[in-house]
Amino acid sequence: MHPHEELLHRFYQSFQRRDHAAMASCYHPRPPSTMLPFPSGVPISG
Repeated sequence: MHPHEELLHRFYQSFQRRDHAAMASCYHPRPPSTMLPFPSGVPISG
């Protein structure tokens, strides 16, 4: 199985179990700025 396919399986299995920590571990720690809510990289706090 390709690593990307394995990652997707792991993510959706975690989603089904409602395992938020496991889901979060599937994300890259520093996503590209195009994936952030604001392209400028302005952090959101709430």
